[in-house]
Amino acid sequence: MCGIAGLWMPGGGDQGARARAMAARLAHRGPDGAGVWSDPHAAIALAQRRLAIIDLSPGAAQPMADRSGRFVITYNGELYNYRALGEDLASLGFAARGQSDTAVLLEAIAAWGVEAALPRLNGMFAFACFDRRDRRLWLARDHAGIKPLCFRAGGGTLLFASELSALVAAGTFTPELDPDVAGLFLRDASVPAPWSALMGVHQLRPGEVLAFDAPDRMRARRWFDPARLGETPYAGTAAAAEAELEALLADAVRLQQVADVPVGAFLSGGVDSSLIAALAGRPRTFTIGFAEAAYGEQHHAEAIAQHLGTRHATRMVTAEDVRALLPRVLAIDDEPFADSSILPTLMLAETSREAVTVALSGDGGD
Repeated sequence: MCGIAGLWMPGGGDQGARARAMAARLAHRGPDGAGVWSDPHAAIALAQRRLAIIDLSPGAAQPMADRSGRFVITYNGELYNYRALGEDLASLGFAARGQSDTAVLLEAIAAWGVEAALPRLNGMFAFACFDRRDRRLWLARDHAGIKPLCFRAGGGTLLFASELSALVAAGTFTPELDPDVAGLFLRDASVPAPWSALMGVHQLRPGEVLAFDAPDRMRARRWFDPARLGETPYAGTAAAAEAELEALLADAVRLQQVADVPVGAFLSGGVDSSLIAALAGRPRTFTIGFAEAAYGEQHHAEAIAQHLGTRHATRMVTAEDVRALLPRVLAIDDEPFADSSILPTLMLAETSREAVTVALSGDGGD
């Protein structure tokens, strides 16, 4: 999962110490490592908490600089096409430092620039990249907004992080709830980007990139707009569409299984998760079950698992389990969120983590 954080704060004292405090609040997102990079002359610091997926060696630790030392990045996510990108970069004379997708992303930025590199990326990500030569900080979020990234700019200070609580941990402002987002929350059961629950704090929109030439001087651009995907109607036949869809799904599942750690799949027995498990080639599968017939889907999932021949595990959940989990959910999910599925999802993640580090799911289809 990973967590990123940082601040640009001229005259703000020890930026590195503040960045460490921010990253400490994100420890649950990255149990495999922690790092801080700071430039006292630029008054900027970047931090990261790492969940190691690709290249488990210390050479993939972050924050990371490119070979020239011009660009420094803190990055959360995974690039599914990093190997193909690495080959393209090598043909141009750019060689990544190590085998991680982070190193490839850095060289892509060095070769093409941030805004030109973004459309070449196939993955889910949020990152902050500082250009030491031009004194410019870039914040970017993936096409669909899978990976979170929020920021607060004002009073000559810029803060950014994967979660709101990490912004607060910097100790530069007193958090206040924004009453204007109440209507949005009641409408959407969450707080949509670019708003957040806190006054003065914003989320990057999906497919958005921000360029800061100073902590309070920003330029925003939508490098990808999901709403435009349906503008061009499909011109082929129904049979051609079916074949192309299957090929695209198979390719997406194949790419998301690239990892240096064990990969499994959440399985509910519904269309999306069953299809992913089938295309993944018999991964380890995991299900949450309830004794109440109105909620339990475990029988469907177990039937699919038996049909596919996967090594399957079902965790039965009681009302007492849910009550005990509530305080932890409130601490983890610091944005208002009204979908009760977060409770069994967290239990499912805990169960699967005993056997795998990465779990594919059908939530994207939902």
